[in-house]
Amino acid sequence: MDILDFQYRYLVQIAMFFGVAIWAFRRGAQPERACAAVFVGMIVVDRSYHALITRSYEVYTVDLWTFALDLAVLSALIPISLRANRIYPMALAALQLIAVNAHIARDAFTQITPFAYTIMYIVPSYGQLLVLTCGVWAHARRAEQFGPYRDWRQSAATV
Repeated sequence: MDILDFQYRYLVQIAMFFGVAIWAFRRGAQPERACAAVFVGMIVVDRSYHALITRSYEVYTVDLWTFALDLAVLSALIPISLRANRIYPMALAALQLIAVNAHIARDAFTQITPFAYTIMYIVPSYGQLLVLTCGVWAHARRAEQFGPYRDWRQSAATV
């Protein structure tokens, strides 16, 4: 069975993201909540767009809506990853950069098949789900063992 042909793949993925987001809001600190909010916001905005405007996804050319949404998510994750006193937000931003580059590659190389394009911008989200899950788990474990710790890095020293 092909994972892209699985009829409820997207619904299962959404449910998993919402489950991790609920966990992040209950057990996580500010960076976990911020990352979870970015993904929940992405899902809500995307589902709203597809419910109100169009149900289809473009795979034969660059899907401009998905590209713009992926770019917005990247621009939200980068500041979080630079300020958070955690490592995993960097991985979230890196995986999002892969999704953004998929759209750029699709535009630059017309010989990329629609299947390959779909894989390139969908698969990183599964990695993000795994990374966010591990990040929330690591924070909760560390907070239980050692108590509270800083959520954000100190700003750079000023001269």
